Amino acid sequence: MVDVDNDEDPNFVLGWLNSHGVTTVTCLVYGSSTYGPFGDGYIPYNVFLDTDFIVRFTDSGYSQASYNTWASLVDQYAIDYDYPLIQDMTWEMTDDGNDDNHPDAGENCTVTFTVSNFDGCAEAVNVTGELFNDDPAIDITNPYCTFPDIPGGDTVNSTTVEFYVDAGLEPHQSTFWLTVFADNLPAPRVFEFTLGLGRASWLVVDDDGGDDDVEWIVSSFENMDMYVDVWDGSVPVNGETMSNYEIVFWATGINQSTLDLDEQAAVIEYLDGGGNLLLSSQYLGEELGGTAFFSDVLHAEHTTDNMQYSWVDGIAGTPIADGMGFLLAGSGNGAANSVSPSAMNPIAPAVAFLEYADQSEYAGTLYDNGSSRVIYMGFPVEAIGGLAGTNTRDEFLEAVCEWFNSSEAVTDQALVTIPEQFVMARAYPNPFNPVTNLEITLEADASVQLTYYDVRGAEVHSQSLSLLTAGTHNIEFSGANLASGIYFLSLDAQRLLDGQHQLQQLKLNLIK
Repeated sequence: MVDVDNDEDPNFVLGWLNSHGVTTVTCLVYGSSTYGPFGDGYIPYNVFLDTDFIVRFTDSGYSQASYNTWASLVDQYAIDYDYPLIQDMTWEMTDDGNDDNHPDAGENCTVTFTVSNFDGCAEAVNVTGELFNDDPAIDITNPYCTFPDIPGGDTVNSTTVEFYVDAGLEPHQSTFWLTVFADNLPAPRVFEFTLGLGRASWLVVDDDGGDDDVEWIVSSFENMDMYVDVWDGSVPVNGETMSNYEIVFWATGINQSTLDLDEQAAVIEYLDGGGNLLLSSQYLGEELGGTAFFSDVLHAEHTTDNMQYSWVDGIAGTPIADGMGFLLAGSGNGAANSVSPSAMNPIAPAVAFLEYADQSEYAGTLYDNGSSRVIYMGFPVEAIGGLAGTNTRDEFLEAVCEWFNSSEAVTDQALVTIPEQFVMARAYPNPFNPVTNLEITLEADASVQLTYYDVRGAEVHSQSLSLLTAGTHNIEFSGANLASGIYFLSLDAQRLLDGQHQLQQLKLNLIK
């Protein structure tokens, strides 16, 4: 194993390979770092080699898809077929309380595991399993299970393990480990999985077609110390299940097949019962824009299939995102899955609260009928990365939580309340080659910091203007030394009178 990016913990990589039953593999990772929890946001270049040093895959940039590709390459090219390779662990759980197959306080739970042996590998003989958990809220009353012998290519079920959930627990996520042994396994195989104990107030519906980008959303709630349940698609979600939660966050990611008729019916049932919905879907308008569900439930009218645009601003005077700006650039601390963001118009009494910057198209709407609330966005929330001085996904979801939990209603008054602004900026021409003019208008004396970023979030130029008087100022920016492409300007103005800051962002398009 060669790890040359200098940021990745080799123990993490080796642990991942070991968890996939790999004894020897050579891989080369080159770049400053990978994304999110694995680094600081620079785009790496990955070259994956098999054990014969044959290049099997190359990838520029980290994504869950490349991670899955890595896993499949490891499975395909780093297997010793003289031994078993135990993989694909899943589980089913039952409880003796409310029979909802969810571990709640005071319940005894039983779990059955399913595993498989990689096709072509040696038969796994005398296969057993042991469950472990170090959570004080869990008492494992029977940690041991057995499996039938597993020929290569076969899938088998275990006997049951059992655990008890403490009656006084506070809802939270709990991590379990299942260790699988066999007489002829080179080393025990350890599977890690997480269960939610008790009921969270939020349910995250993972409807992204198996791409796992919803993990970015879950990580934001974890950063806010909020416990959420996740529906993983193993069984159909319905209105009864959703009714257990105060708020449902439904994310479709890059899944072009969005809500089917049964899922639409489940949403309607949930909202009729007073539930609150946050729906994030870039393909929903394209698929369902002409339906009654879109107009009567979301109170929106679909306008544009693919905005091909990555900058979203909060609309002044509206709830949640007033003063915020978001970059859907697919890097930084966000998923690289904003490929077809859509636009819509609100249908009264819904209002728009997000817009695609400088496009006169709306990116999100709010609806509040007094008993339930709906937020609909035509882009994947998990793509918000916080680049170029923009707001983060954590900040946005924190504001969403505050609105759902507040008594603030969406009214016409909210649309006309304009916050105090003391600086306005525009760039012309835009697109430009190679020079553009920045027109900055100040209502009061201020100091201004200009910072320019490329689409990766790397700073390419900065300029400090220590004192600009009230009025209009023209600043020239040259891209002569830059490559053609999209750049972003972050303008931070600090008013001298009271020290108040105002942040603005502009998208610049350099064409040579």
